[in-house]
Amino acid sequence: MKKIICCPKADIPNNIAPDVEYFSLYSSIKPKRDNVSYFARQLKADIRKAGLLVTHQAWDFATIALSVAAADSACSRLDSADGWTRQIELDIYLQDPLLWHSQISTLERTFRFLTGDFWKLRFIPGGLPPPRPNGNQIRSYDSDCVSLLSGGVDSLVGAIDLSCMGKNPLFISKIVPGDKDIQHQIAARLNASERHLQWSFTSPSPNEHEPSGSVPLFL
Repeated sequence: MKKIICCPKADIPNNIAPDVEYFSLYSSIKPKRDNVSYFARQLKADIRKAGLLVTHQAWDFATIALSVAAADSACSRLDSADGWTRQIELDIYLQDPLLWHSQISTLERTFRFLTGDFWKLRFIPGGLPPPRPNGNQIRSYDSDCVSLLSGGVDSLVGAIDLSCMGKNPLFISKIVPGDKDIQHQIAARLNASERHLQWSFTSPSPNEHEPSGSVPLFL
């Protein structure tokens, strides 16, 4: 079983067991240590820039999703007994872990379905708080729902369906090399350029990297 811990930089111990990997939550500085990496370094700054007021519940949900995506990319399938199915133990530091404890079984089954692996989740107090816009820079978007926009066919169909239903989605895109311009073009064709946010998510593993991309995460 591969052990992954996603926590604030201050909670990463000086001595790390060789079979454990850490990800520093939203760290703005790249860690320079063995078995320590990071993800979404610019996300907090991007959210402040967008003028979004994020609740603790939404921020914890984003932290869970990003942690799972980071763990998915860090655990090589070649190390598993059958060359595919992995066993992943994931600890995630949250602002309000008690809220999510009742959902652990559901989330583990969901990730099992998405990736074909066995997940063991543990939520721990001490997560970082959500970013806050500076001063009076809170921005209001003319939106009534949120939709992912990757630049691929699946999210495009969903975006078209929502638009045809009379909805005004706030489109969220993960910046991927080669897709950024396409995402812009799709948002423009849907008359949603002012309702389109593009954010970066990187999670370079300090050791291995699994290229299968099992978790369909776009943040």
